[in-house]
Amino acid sequence: MTSKENRMFLAERYNRRILFDEPMARHTTLRVGGPADALIYPKGMNELTDLVSWARKRSIPVMVFGGGSNLLVKDGGIEGIVVKLTKGVKAVRIAKRVGDATVLMAEAGVLMSRLITFAADHSLSGLNFAAGIPGTVGGAVRMNAGTATGCMGDVIDALTVLLATGDVLNIRRDKLNFSYRRLDMDPKSIVLKTYLKLGLGNGDAIRKAAVSMREKRRASQPLSLPNAGSFFKNPATGPSAGELIEEAGLKGCRVNDAQVSEKHANFIINRNKATAEDILGLVKIVQKSVFKNSGIFLEPEVVIVGEKTRTQKRL
Repeated sequence: MTSKENRMFLAERYNRRILFDEPMARHTTLRVGGPADALIYPKGMNELTDLVSWARKRSIPVMVFGGGSNLLVKDGGIEGIVVKLTKGVKAVRIAKRVGDATVLMAEAGVLMSRLITFAADHSLSGLNFAAGIPGTVGGAVRMNAGTATGCMGDVIDALTVLLATGDVLNIRRDKLNFSYRRLDMDPKSIVLKTYLKLGLGNGDAIRKAAVSMREKRRASQPLSLPNAGSFFKNPATGPSAGELIEEAGLKGCRVNDAQVSEKHANFIINRNKATAEDILGLVKIVQKSVFKNSGIFLEPEVVIVGEKTRTQKRL
């Protein structure tokens, strides 16, 4: 099939659930990013796996994402198909009870805020560390999202994953390798379902702890302006990334409308009309200045995807 025929096929199959040449700035919390050839909302797990299989057979690149946090899309956009999970792959339920523990099943498109509310409503403890973490469960698992009090790897019981081969595999926790802000997994594999092992607790107490955690985040982070969360990984030892950036005198540093937050130095904010190129330019300044000041090179925690300039289209 030609690219035109592929586009016609997808348009007929997905109708209002497909957007062609869709600006990714509309789908990322940083509010930057060029167009994707096509952005599709699958309505369920089977449709998701069928779509990925169809695209891979035709060598059409596929990128799967959720809420668009922790993501920087370059100004040239994304070649191929972007699959957004937040509308159709979002089931959450109690899977089983094992002694004093309860296992929740959450599909990859479930928002973290909804997962935490569901757990509190069922008096399940263990997720308060994630209160205020944006995005979806799938993204949080892939980056092993967390805080000083815990991370996703601490509560994972198993994952259901779509492999690059097209096979669907259930993987137990003891076969998963989590590390700081990372799950060691083939980047072409896609997390479909997450099973989380939680303890029993008091629902009201869990809600109050989650509210307290969210309030602390609001007080210390620039959540009123577009951002992607903590931009750089913390070094393994010593001062945090935010402290190193502040020590280098970079709070408030700007490249056009991209700025190092004056509230929290490890946040890069979009003041109005920043481009991905502005943000990447600011990232280089931060990395260079921090290295000069401390000898430490900061690695991005935010995932950077896409092309600097639009070269070709697959659809």
